[in-house]
Amino acid sequence: MGTNSKSILQDAQIKSAQKKVNQAANSYNNSQFTVSGDTNNYKSRLNALGEYQSKYSNKIDNTLSNIEKGYDMNSDKLYQQYKEQYTREGLNASRDIIGQVASLNGGADSSMGRRQAAQAYYNYMQALNDKVPELADRWQQNQYNYLTALRDLDASDYNKYADNRDYYKDMFQWSYNNDVTMYQLEQEKLYNLLTQANTNFSNVMSLEQFQAQMDQDAKQFGMEYALKKAESDAGVANTKASTANIKANTANTKAETAAIYASLNNTGGSTRSSSSRSTSSSSSSRNSNSSSNNSSGKKASARYLELASKITSSVGNGKIDDFKSKVNKAYKNGKITASEKKGLLSSLNQAIALKNRSSSNTSKKKSSNNLTPGYKDAKAYVDDLISKKAVYLHQIGGQFGFSGGNGRQYAVNEIETRYLQGKITKSEYNRLIKYIDSNM
Repeated sequence: MGTNSKSILQDAQIKSAQKKVNQAANSYNNSQFTVSGDTNNYKSRLNALGEYQSKYSNKIDNTLSNIEKGYDMNSDKLYQQYKEQYTREGLNASRDIIGQVASLNGGADSSMGRRQAAQAYYNYMQALNDKVPELADRWQQNQYNYLTALRDLDASDYNKYADNRDYYKDMFQWSYNNDVTMYQLEQEKLYNLLTQANTNFSNVMSLEQFQAQMDQDAKQFGMEYALKKAESDAGVANTKASTANIKANTANTKAETAAIYASLNNTGGSTRSSSSRSTSSSSSSRNSNSSSNNSSGKKASARYLELASKITSSVGNGKIDDFKSKVNKAYKNGKITASEKKGLLSSLNQAIALKNRSSSNTSKKKSSNNLTPGYKDAKAYVDDLISKKAVYLHQIGGQFGFSGGNGRQYAVNEIETRYLQGKITKSEYNRLIKYIDSNM
């Protein structure tokens, strides 16, 4: 009766430990990376800003066009005022002279009077013409002053826009990086809980074969976790690559955890059967069911352990066929069992798959260095600006005392906008800025 009670207690402990392992594994495998509300909020505000829209661009262009056309006295209101004044005064002077000459001649008209009147009128018209250069200079200065004021207002608006854009951009990046960090900490916490549950399960089982197998699994599991951690740390500088690496490593860990379960379940069956061999007939059926797994309850062979320790190095050195040959030879010579052969080849396939996934991730990273279609479109825009508008602005600025760098600012603004919209990469952005600096 005491033996049966001990067996029941041990079986309950095993089930409880197994349940905790399953719960910890489910929590770890089902953990998903999500961005926080703050991150989404900053992203929405950044997108809402859109491209910079100048309220003054049309006025600036019109003013530049007026400067290029030059002074037009017929459209100058001040000139029209002077014209009316000088014309009126000239006519008055002409009439006065005609009247004076007529009074001297007894009221009779004379050709001399008419000539003197015409000369007086002409003198006023000549004075009006002499006023035109002064009016032209004043008009031109007013145009430059107006253009400068427009540019200052436009620059002020853009600086406010750029400050808001940079603020939300920085806050979005900081919040996203914080989300990634918190997710990694949560993953590490869940992994530690899973490791602790597996350790507790190993202590409950307390069989040498299980302990040896568990040590081997823990070593492999630790290598994969270290690889995941390294990939995750390396990906923080590029948030999109970081998210992809985390998902890939989570998938690897799920596969490895499934392999641990299979190993634990096989070993657990043989342990329960061996602990109740001397019990009543109700225990006999359990012994019978577990007899098919008796090979998993035996101590691993020395050759098996030796081959298992060389799996990783064989895959890394490309000696996969050589390793398979050694496994088949060991099985043929009776050095390892069929179950051990199967386990070794299964572990080899897992190691090959892990290496292939790592190579695939590396290839994807390298391919990201190719130029995107957005880069070619952006460069075409810059080339057009250099050949047309930017050159013109530079010439105007050189003549009238303000920097021709405004053409460069147009180009930089456009490139920054395309980068924020995700149309070009950071590397392409830097390359275009260098191109602009060299040509504008």
